[in-house]
Amino acid sequence: MYELIVTTNGRPSEEGIERAKQLANEWGVPYEARRKRSIRTLHETWACDVYVVGKEEEQFYPLGASEPFTFHPSMSLVRYKRMKRGGEDPLVALGSLREGDTFVDCTLGRGSDSIVASVAVGESGRVLAFEKVKPIARIVREGMKTYESNDSTFERAVKQVEVKNVEAVDGLRQLSDRSVDVVYLDPMFEASIDEATPFFDVKRAASYDPVTDEWIDEAKRVARRAVIWKVHYKSDAPERYGFTRIRRQTSKFHYTVWTTKKART
Repeated sequence: MYELIVTTNGRPSEEGIERAKQLANEWGVPYEARRKRSIRTLHETWACDVYVVGKEEEQFYPLGASEPFTFHPSMSLVRYKRMKRGGEDPLVALGSLREGDTFVDCTLGRGSDSIVASVAVGESGRVLAFEKVKPIARIVREGMKTYESNDSTFERAVKQVEVKNVEAVDGLRQLSDRSVDVVYLDPMFEASIDEATPFFDVKRAASYDPVTDEWIDEAKRVARRAVIWKVHYKSDAPERYGFTRIRRQTSKFHYTVWTTKKART
């Protein structure tokens, strides 16, 4: 059984077919000729996610989804506008993010947190974002690259995010000790929190890998200032690793933070 197949749009060109075959080979998944079949039919036939290579765009349909997963700045735009009016963003404040900082997002998803961090660190800063799931990483990366806005600051922030298709621990291993200011962990919660996540259309495809000892160790190793871990409000895992919880009375998720000795002094 496969988790994903690659196909084309309904009326593909020879070039489109070849690009789809190349991508399927690159990802190590089957290429399936479209033959004018609907996404629903392909889902029923293969019982897995479907990635569509079109003439001008690519689309990702998690199993059971009638609409494709797409990139959209979603809540990051709302948060940016609040910051622009002088409001405080909890993630930015907790990480003391400022111009020139380096921020690592271990769990990209749709990229909202990475974009907000990119706004905060400015043009001289850097945001690295890791995403394990290949289709999600590809859709979000391309969406960010081509994003356009009348607000040049926000557009710059979106395009500045560096998306890497890699597991979080592997991505962290590639970084030197104390090489980034803030490391951020926002894994998918096993317990559902509808109001806390926009992933209603991609829950099946998203990675539910639990946070491990090695993940925490690597995050602490590379962080100069802090590691921030967003968790379900019922989780007691962060405290076992020395994180301090920031309780949010009206929210079903909490931010927790671990700061380096240097940051504490």
